[in-house]
Order: sequence, then structure tokens, then C-alpha cells
Amino acid sequence: SSAASDVYKRQDLSMIKNAGIGVAVANAKPQVQKYAKMVTASNDNDGVALAIENILTAQINVPE
Repeated sequence: SSAASDVYKRQDLSMIKNAGIGVAVANAKPQVQKYAKMVTASNDNDGVALAIENILTAQINVPE
């Protein structure tokens, strides 16, 4: 499982910490980034889409 967040709320921290792959965007609060397994580009720069692409590419070993 994966989860992404950019805000600092108790439920978001729990979601990030307990996800198989917790993702924070670059402009997320430091408290969120601290618990994420991956920090990606900002939400203004398609960070969540880039994270999904990177995760899926890594899992299926697509040659470039």
C-alpha cells in the first residue's frame, strides 16, 4: 500500500507511518517528511504523479 500527504494532521501522520510506502511532497511540513519513506517533488510539480510512476517502474522493472 502507499499513501501521500502534504499536511500535518494526526491522521495524516498515522497514514504515512503505516503505509507500505509513505510519500511526502517536497513542500510538505517537516513533520510529515520525517515519517515518509519517500519525499518527491512538490505538489505544484506533479510530485504525487512522479512518486506513483517511480514506484510502479521500480516494481515492474521496466527497461528504459
